[in-house]
Amino acid sequence: MAIGDRIRKRREELGLTQQQLADRLGYKSKATINKIEAGINGISQRRIVDFAHALNTTIEYLMEMDDVEETQQHKYYFNDETAKVAQEIFDSSDLHALFDAARNSKPEDLKMAADLLRRLKGTNIDG
Repeated sequence: MAIGDRIRKRREELGLTQQQLADRLGYKSKATINKIEAGINGISQRRIVDFAHALNTTIEYLMEMDDVEETQQHKYYFNDETAKVAQEIFDSSDLHALFDAARNSKPEDLKMAADLLRRLKGTNIDG
């Protein structure tokens, strides 16, 4: 399966539209995502990292470096609840510092760290 196919598959698993993925990655329109998924446009190594983060998966999964395609091994986070909390943090641009450090965290630990960062920044704990 090509990288564009894996991006499309993972995007659909997450229930994202092409426009939503484009927004997460800072593209102006879904046309770029459409071309990447269709194999028309390639992706730089730096952008592959961004795609992996935006799709809550690993670089290895996107680049076909794993052998298990239909399992949950392509998930970046090992715990689904942690993945959900991490996605909320990822969607909050002021909390990106927490994103990479949280891969194997318990959801409650991740929430506590996010709350702490918000308090340190002087923002509302609830977002």
